[in-house]
Amino acid sequence: MLEELKKDAPKEVLDKIKEIEDAGITIIVVDGDPRVIVGDYNGGRIDIADMDKFPEGGGAGTKESTLLHELVEQFEKQINKDPYKDAHEDAIKAEEVLTGSDRQKQLPPVRNADGTITVVVVWVDKDGKQIHQEIVIDPTTGNVISVTNKPQP
Repeated sequence: MLEELKKDAPKEVLDKIKEIEDAGITIIVVDGDPRVIVGDYNGGRIDIADMDKFPEGGGAGTKESTLLHELVEQFEKQINKDPYKDAHEDAIKAEEVLTGSDRQKQLPPVRNADGTITVVVVWVDKDGKQIHQEIVIDPTTGNVISVTNKPQP
């Protein structure tokens, strides 16, 4: 997934990835870990099964931008000793550079009738169109079930 991230990334993102690689941070990569939903800031873990549910392209968060987000958060935590809030803001900025879209906000989670939870992240793409990225999570397994981009009228 890292090679895919590097493939079409702008220079600013490539420079950040190189800085992260050179810093020698430690990240535990898991696959379907119920304790990790995409990333675990405190535990330094990322879940590739969750990331794999994100789309490729589409003006909102992608597999690659989600990976970049988690890498930047861990870099800011481990190297710069940033608290979560600051590391998360830096990670969002990196995602925005990679996707070319503006990550506006995250709406409060909603519990669905089937017990799953939906989190909506609001993006505005480079053409000014709003996209609601709906992330459905199974709280019993800790796994992302689906990620759907829904363009808004």
